[in-house]
Amino acid sequence: MWVSDPPKAFNIVRAISDDYARRIIFTLLLGPKPVEEISERENIPISTCYRRVRELQQSGIVKPYRTVLESEGKKLIIYKCAFKSLTVRMEPDGLAVDVIPDNDAADKLTALWSLVRKEANPNQVKEKQEGSEVPLIVPPITS
Repeated sequence: MWVSDPPKAFNIVRAISDDYARRIIFTLLLGPKPVEEISERENIPISTCYRRVRELQQSGIVKPYRTVLESEGKKLIIYKCAFKSLTVRMEPDGLAVDVIPDNDAADKLTALWSLVRKEANPNQVKEKQEGSEVPLIVPPITS
């Protein structure tokens, strides 16, 4: 899926140009992990790791995969990469970013449910979407 919005493509390139962010992304490409494990595995300071994961999440590069409540009551969020593959090309008219989303069954069901709700009541969905950020990578519905 080509990222056709130039500012979004630029934000992706800017995010992956950071060494810590790239290390986080490479680790999450291996499988979902909590921030604490990423920090320890990649030897990234925990506060920096949390900040980069938050920035990557805002850019749509990583997303929460699952939330686990530990025995002490602490909430642990496990993150995963939002894509399987990302390609950046420099072309005469600017940057071209191609993303192959990593959609699991839950992502596909969420996308399908959003379409059903939109068709059932387009005004209600439109009102809810106004004022909220549109995700960078919108999962396509595939069979």
